Amino acid sequence: MWDQKDGSFAIVVAEELIAIEQGVGAARAVLFQELVLRARRGRQWLALLHAAACGIEGHCILLPASSYSGKSTLAAALMATEIELYSDDFVGIEPGSLRIPPMPFPIA
Repeated sequence: MWDQKDGSFAIVVAEELIAIEQGVGAARAVLFQELVLRARRGRQWLALLHAAACGIEGHCILLPASSYSGKSTLAAALMATEIELYSDDFVGIEPGSLRIPPMPFPIA
């Protein structure tokens, strides 16, 4: 990802231009979505949400919200009560089963 002279950000992966976005927030969202897609290659998604997800015994709670609204802080607090973190920042929902698989990214 790099800053263009006009204030936009280009997201490039392995020399492939993925997107050009205005502003850091929009570029960050595209970058995280691309990380999720590449971390779980071959998976089909019903949706990719800007959210955290925590759960226990097969049950999950989604924490959808905008950046800097406290998703990670709340997820960390839930983890302190032995609730598992499935994903922080981006959540993939599988079609059909509506399952939310864990994402291999640390809490941000």
